[in-house]
Amino acid sequence: MLVVDDDDFTRKLILRVLRDAGFDHIAEADSAHAAIKLFEAAQFDLVVTDIDMPGMNGLQFARQIRSGKTDARRETRIVVLTAYSQLEILGAALALDINGFLVKPIVP
Repeated sequence: MLVVDDDDFTRKLILRVLRDAGFDHIAEADSAHAAIKLFEAAQFDLVVTDIDMPGMNGLQFARQIRSGKTDARRETRIVVLTAYSQLEILGAALALDINGFLVKPIVP
């Protein structure tokens, strides 16, 4: 798994929840650009990414994966993490074949 979030507290919380659930092969990145670099060395079965990040946001990151512009498999499962409930954000995510949503704030 790969957890991508620019907020250290949120990223660490997600990592803790996943580890407490029994997952132990988890990488982390503080930006979409850093995550793309990680795909050069490893493949991930699941990416959990925040939408609201500086530089490249989570939807742009997902679009890069789905369009084959990264070393990730196009069919990599992607779950977006968001505080947004706006229909256009949700619609854009669904158009990218997002596999799921997690809503902030995360409650372990």
